[in-house]
Amino acid sequence: MISRTNCFGITDKGLCRTSNQDSFVIEEKDGCLMGVVCDGIGGGRAGDVASEMAADIMAEQFVSLFDHSQPKQQWLMDTVNLVNISVYQKGLEDDNCAGMGTTLVAFIADEEETVVINVGDSRCYQLSGGQLFQVSEDHTLVNEMVKYRGFDYELASSLVGRNVISRAIGVNEVIEGDCFQLKDYQYLLLCSDGLHGYVEEDLIRDCLLDEQSDLAGKAARMVEMANQAGGWDNVTAVILRGEEHGQ
Repeated sequence: MISRTNCFGITDKGLCRTSNQDSFVIEEKDGCLMGVVCDGIGGGRAGDVASEMAADIMAEQFVSLFDHSQPKQQWLMDTVNLVNISVYQKGLEDDNCAGMGTTLVAFIADEEETVVINVGDSRCYQLSGGQLFQVSEDHTLVNEMVKYRGFDYELASSLVGRNVISRAIGVNEVIEGDCFQLKDYQYLLLCSDGLHGYVEEDLIRDCLLDEQSDLAGKAARMVEMANQAGGWDNVTAVILRGEEHGQ
């Protein structure tokens, strides 16, 4: 049975930021795990409020309302919509929170399947057969220019900047997340761009593959690598050990 011991999370403000606008939660219920990573946007404009609010609502809804009779994908989509409207309304009602938003990437996993949802550029990675694969798709202007308009990645990045997000929780009244269904993997990783934006994917893969470190050690090493790369941003990682572990 999948349990809380299969999962570990960590967050760090990095070396250059004065506050941490990332949030994460891990919850367990009836043999099912949920992990969430959120990265607040808007700089000093209440990004921390948005990310913490989004993560907390996901946790509250999971603990109080989720059950195995519900399809995981539909539950995630419905709950992310609830999170979005809650953060959006908070921004309308509180001048200090006007314009706030956050990314969100989350999984629900049990012994049968794992379902992932993402909004924004926080990522989900899957390690299978010793190889690291990006599961989620970045909701950024750069990615849309490359995917839909045929731009070269470097050119698109130079024109609009690589961190301009095209979708985020709380910015608009309606949001659409992307969902992905997974079966077998060694590890699943949720992370903010403070990790994937500064640490090469080969290094992330090697960290996950390191048989000498447990989940806490792997997560700590990821923070260390991000800070060694400059520590320019908050960094958050949630690692889930899967059924392929040890194969």
